[in-house]
Amino acid sequence: MTTGVPQGYVLEPLLYTIYVSPIGRLIANHGVEYHQYADDIQIFTRMTVPFATAFDSLQGCVESLQ
Repeated sequence: MTTGVPQGYVLEPLLYTIYVSPIGRLIANHGVEYHQYADDIQIFTRMTVPFATAFDSLQGCVESLQ
């Protein structure tokens, strides 16, 4: 791994928050909802007929995150 936050470091909580904060903005740009807890992020969206738009939003979000 080339980036990250060292464990056990005094500033770890602050540095981790700075490190992951762009993820929330990136997800919001795709119109997808998310829930973040510690080092886990769940993305979700409301499904309405037709489902293609919801799937496209989720797929675009996942591709951007990668």
